[in-house]
Amino acid sequence: MCKKANWFYLILLVFTFAGSIGLSYVLEDAPIPEWFGMIQTYLVMLVPAVIFMAVCRINPIKKLPWRILRPADALLSLLFGYMLVPMMLFLSYVSMLFVDNHMQETSISMRQDYAFVVQLLFMAVIPALAEEFLFRGIFFHSYRKNGVFGAALMSAFIFGMFHMNFNQFFYAFALGVIFALLVEATGSLFASMLAHFAANSYSVIMLRLIPQDVLEQAASSGSSIEMSEMQMIAGNIAAVVVLGIMAAGFGAVAVCIYRRLARRNNRYEYIKQKLSGGPLKACRAVNGEKFITVPAVIASAIGIYIMILVPVSYTHLRAHETLANL
Repeated sequence: MCKKANWFYLILLVFTFAGSIGLSYVLEDAPIPEWFGMIQTYLVMLVPAVIFMAVCRINPIKKLPWRILRPADALLSLLFGYMLVPMMLFLSYVSMLFVDNHMQETSISMRQDYAFVVQLLFMAVIPALAEEFLFRGIFFHSYRKNGVFGAALMSAFIFGMFHMNFNQFFYAFALGVIFALLVEATGSLFASMLAHFAANSYSVIMLRLIPQDVLEQAASSGSSIEMSEMQMIAGNIAAVVVLGIMAAGFGAVAVCIYRRLARRNNRYEYIKQKLSGGPLKACRAVNGEKFITVPAVIASAIGIYIMILVPVSYTHLRAHETLANL
């Protein structure tokens, strides 16, 4: 199944990239609503996903873990997602020392153009549903029989690659591993969807809470301030330390919530068994199949090339906007 999943990874990546560009050209002058441009990537990804499930005879209703969460577990999953936000900010800030953060500009732009509910829908609800179904559902399910932790790593790596920019790759990879293990702890994709929604909704909520004039003033003053190289280095070190401490503190709370969820669903001992022996042993293939095959290597090389050539997220931006950076 790993070989088929890796072929799916390659085909999906190429189809998504080429399909988004082709669709943007076809619909460039068409009178389509703005919201369609935000979800066109998910629509393009749906085609190879449906074909893959048909070829591999994956019944998404029966094969994927759609266990209904109890209300308390649903709330804990949401809280778990919010506890991961400082880790996201930390990894994002560290990566921003080397690469640009394109999503920050997109989020601010969306605040100006869309109502709060619409922002939540397109930046938190739809991504959580679509991405969890694809990456923690189809991909993780396909790798899972060869080892839970190895499947979590592989599906998370693919999840990070599909964000198609280096800034988002690092925290998407980390979240991908955690969300996969959350599915294992609860036996439900709904848990990872709720946690994913919480993580994505943070920026939308914060942008809504901060007045527009404050954002504009901060942006203008930030661009006008001149700092020496030593001041910049000191400021970056201080920011990394503060964010690192916050990430560690909130991360400790997230671990407690995770354990609570696993115990409430009678899966704590199961998780301990799957992760026993350390990360190296836990990610070792158990069915004789290799997680990494030639198609996966080719797909990853193409993905890295795309991230270097076109450093923008196709999850949230139109493909024709991306072409402007070529």
